[in-house]
Parts: sequence; C-alpha cells; structure tokens
Amino acid sequence: SGVGTDLAAGAWRPLRVSEVGELSQAFLCHGGLIHFQNEGLWPALGEIVAIAGRTRGFGDWWGHTLVADGRCDAMIDPRVAYHDVAAIEVLVREAGGVFATAGDRAYGPSYLGPALSCNRRLAEELGRRLGL
Repeated sequence: SGVGTDLAAGAWRPLRVSEVGELSQAFLCHGGLIHFQNEGLWPALGEIVAIAGRTRGFGDWWGHTLVADGRCDAMIDPRVAYHDVAAIEVLVREAGGVFATAGDRAYGPSYLGPALSCNRRLAEELGRRLGL
C-alpha cells in the first residue's frame, strides 16, 4: 500500500481521508515546535494536544500525505512554503479533506505561514482553535 498513481491507469487505490470526528480520538501530526511559538500558535497547540488521542511530529509534506491517505486525521504545520505543499493540497482535497491556511495571508507562490489539513469532521474545530 502507498500513495501512487499512473496517469494512464489511474490511482493504484483511491486516497481517502479518515472519518474520525472527535478530536479526543484523532491522530494528529504536527510540524516543527519552534515554528508554533514563532507563529503565535503555541497556546492553541497546547490545547489541541491536551485533547487529541495521540500526536506525532511528522513535518512538512509527510504529515499532509498521511492525512490524504487516511493514516492520520489531521496535520498542523505552523510554517510552510507554498512550493512545499501546493501538490499536497490537491491530494488532500481530492481525497475528501480540507486544506486551510491563514486567512489573512494570500495563498500563492509567496505564501509562508501555517497550514492545516484534515478530514471535514475535524476541520471546524481545529480551524477555530488555530484561528485559520
């Protein structure tokens, strides 16, 4: 099993985000901890971690890929560059998930800031807690 595709044959198996709806049951991935502090997200991360079922630090693209594949329920990345996650955004959305960035910053080639990917059931609560 793995994420893969052949443009002529389609996906080897469909990607699908998880359906976990309770943060207390969720497997949450996160990016670099110092960046949470630098982005002013440290208090929000602390609250989320206190509730989450389990957490692991798989930063950058890998955590978002795990969300698209349904192997983790959410990825909170405090600081990403657009070029690091532009393709991942498509995977997450096509797998039925949500990809959110800081609403006060234009998301495009010059974007550098927080990003959240998760299933739709967790999106509202996590987005609210993170201010996304």
